Amino acid sequence: MTTSEEVLTELRRRVEVRRQEGKYPPDLERQLEAEFASILEVVHRGEDEVDHIAHLVTVLRQEVLSLNGLVTNQSRIPGGRLYHRVVGKIVGRQTRGVAQQTQVALQRQLDVIELIQRQLRAQRDADVRVLHQIETAIRDRLMMVDALAESVLELERKATTKS
Repeated sequence: MTTSEEVLTELRRRVEVRRQEGKYPPDLERQLEAEFASILEVVHRGEDEVDHIAHLVTVLRQEVLSLNGLVTNQSRIPGGRLYHRVVGKIVGRQTRGVAQQTQVALQRQLDVIELIQRQLRAQRDADVRVLHQIETAIRDRLMMVDALAESVLELERKATTKS
């Protein structure tokens, strides 16, 4: 049983031989690399965005937890601190209630965002699995084509030696 490294080494050797024989166009590698890069771009789409969403969810969760409906009673105006404190005591019950309702609503939104984030990660993982399956299938087909090409060449050699 051969390892994937041995298979790759053999494929590279065959490609080099065929390139020297002129069987491959000069820009084939660049073309294949560009196509592979576009496949990887699709597979890794949104990877940075998913990480950014995770960061924003963490920040948002901290902000939601810190909502309490209280405002600072600091003031630059003389006596303003006392005024803000009195007003805060008067309206504090209502602002804390609003803050609590806001926390509940924001928590539901956070739950939805985290669900979307998990779905994006699951899709990314599925994309990677599909890419690996495609890569394996392509490698298998390349090896079959190569083996068939060698068989055809061998048959042609036998046919020309008998003629």
